[in-house]
Amino acid sequence: MFQEKELKTVSAGTYARGAAINAEYRNREEASKYTSEQRAQAQRIIDIMDLAYKFKATYINYRKTFIAVKIEDAMIKDRKLAKEVDVIFAERGYTKAKTPQGIVVRISKVI
Repeated sequence: MFQEKELKTVSAGTYARGAAINAEYRNREEASKYTSEQRAQAQRIIDIMDLAYKFKATYINYRKTFIAVKIEDAMIKDRKLAKEVDVIFAERGYTKAKTPQGIVVRISKVI
């Protein structure tokens, strides 16, 4: 079955503005290294999650080894469908992690 991880995150405190600017810069830099198919895959995850969850906002973050798709303040609106989504993600090799802010699904970068 699909295993969920719990990510422990900490606030950047007084460096929050600099951290946000750096994250945006890195995100743009890494996005150019993914194919249009990989970027479309990230958007499809948001579309699938929209069927099973209610959420406040979505983010796609491009990293060196994976794409992180985050849904903020996620609440299940269809339990059966949420379980099916987990099965689909497991079959495709995605990992799902819960954070205090929401849910993050990772797509590994295959080289």
